[in-house]
Amino acid sequence: HDALDTSTSDFAQEVSEVSEVSEVSKVCGDLEVHLPALDYPRLGDQYEVHFRPALIRRFEHVESDLLGEVRVGKSVTIIKHGTESPGRVQIYTEDALVMPGYISDEINEVSTPGISGWISSTTYNGSRLLIQRDLKETPLLEAARLELASVVLGTCEWFRLSDTSS
Repeated sequence: HDALDTSTSDFAQEVSEVSEVSEVSKVCGDLEVHLPALDYPRLGDQYEVHFRPALIRRFEHVESDLLGEVRVGKSVTIIKHGTESPGRVQIYTEDALVMPGYISDEINEVSTPGISGWISSTTYNGSRLLIQRDLKETPLLEAARLELASVVLGTCEWFRLSDTSS
């Protein structure tokens, strides 16, 4: 079992033994300490563009100058998380296609030795556009684990807010 399996099963056991709502805060606090970092995407990690080509922009703002694109199946390394908009990340890649003008159906496929810029790592509804390169599990299983962890942590946050409002 990995840390997430152990933590969530321990959490379920502890919650089943909770007799009062006030005890949930302690159980949630214990769980949050044991959960692995769920930040997505993680700084320094390599990801593969998964869903659609990633447009590389000069700055974080989604309407800044277009530098190029990274096609599906190519890799990027996460340098920095954005602050203006959720899901924006600064990346470095050696797999970019440089585009001197606007994107068209007739892209001149000229590779560059390496480029840094900003892309979206998620869609507006939160779907992930990148898959971690060195996953030990299938992307679907990894996504399910992260979704479960998000639900558990969201439930803990809901209890925490309910407890402070009463």
